[in-house]
Amino acid sequence: MKRALWLALFAVTIVGGVWAQNIEQGNIILGGYSGAWLTGGRFGFDYDDPRIIDPDEIDTFSAGIGLWAGYFVRDGLQLGIEAYVSYYRADYPNDYSFSERKDFDSRIGPQVGYFFDIGTQFVPFVQLTPYFAYGHETTDGQTDDEDRGVGVRARSGVSAFVTDSVGLALSAYLSVRRISDLDNDPRFDLRDTDYGLEIDIMVALDPSGREGTDEE
Repeated sequence: MKRALWLALFAVTIVGGVWAQNIEQGNIILGGYSGAWLTGGRFGFDYDDPRIIDPDEIDTFSAGIGLWAGYFVRDGLQLGIEAYVSYYRADYPNDYSFSERKDFDSRIGPQVGYFFDIGTQFVPFVQLTPYFAYGHETTDGQTDDEDRGVGVRARSGVSAFVTDSVGLALSAYLSVRRISDLDNDPRFDLRDTDYGLEIDIMVALDPSGREGTDEE
């Protein structure tokens, strides 16, 4: 038991040292997060009693992927860019006025983040991304709506590298955006808020070649 404890403490020390190297000035860090959801449910209402849901079924599929990259301009402080795209499809019942709806959304913007070296393998971090957003919606293959907007996305979490250059991060995010309609109504104005949890896969790169070298 004591030997296992000492080995665990030694591993923590080694990984913590690796993390400190990965967030040094001049290094590059890459990250990504994604998800896919396949759901089914009921759609419509009984007009005789609005409280009763009609037995017609609706099936939906949605997926999204986000990628970001940063350069450490100083130890812990990274500047970079973040991009995200998502896709949504819904199949409606045969007796509905249309059969399929698809949505595509995207955002891109600069990013600033800070990783706090606290001397362990766990490294807290914060990131902020002001972004430009664009999306469009199609119904049965015909484009119905296009929109664009601006927003800001903030997140905070804890990261740790499980190998010399590959790590994981768990974070909570908050995104606020304002969307304007391009097609139908110039008075259209939407403000929405999105929040949740994310798990990132991260890769650290050392362009200088210092990673893995021995110091005397």
